[in-house]
Amino acid sequence: MEERIKVSVKDPILSDGRYISEDLFDRSELLQLQCALHPELLPYVELSMGEYDSIKDKMSVRPVMIQVLAYYGNPSYYSVMPQPIFDALEAATLNSEDFALVDKTQFDKMIESYIQKISAV
Repeated sequence: MEERIKVSVKDPILSDGRYISEDLFDRSELLQLQCALHPELLPYVELSMGEYDSIKDKMSVRPVMIQVLAYYGNPSYYSVMPQPIFDALEAATLNSEDFALVDKTQFDKMIESYIQKISAV
């Protein structure tokens, strides 16, 4: 299963065709229209980790939504996981949610630390 991440469609990077694929631009635009018609929808577009990696340094909106199953219950992340991310994942698990809202800066640092950790082995 490929890891997925959700980012806010309100982030300006998602409306700038210079930095994102046409497919991602179209998905973002479609979700914005859907949210306008259905305000109860969360304004977060789902990306692959590759798509996220290609824009993460240009993003300005700080919270992201991460897949619970990819990180919670995966002990290999625990040594690099900040407590707030663990708490958000645990709360999402208890509420039977597929994604947890976390701070982007903490998440990016966690992934960077994880990559360094597995590279050192």
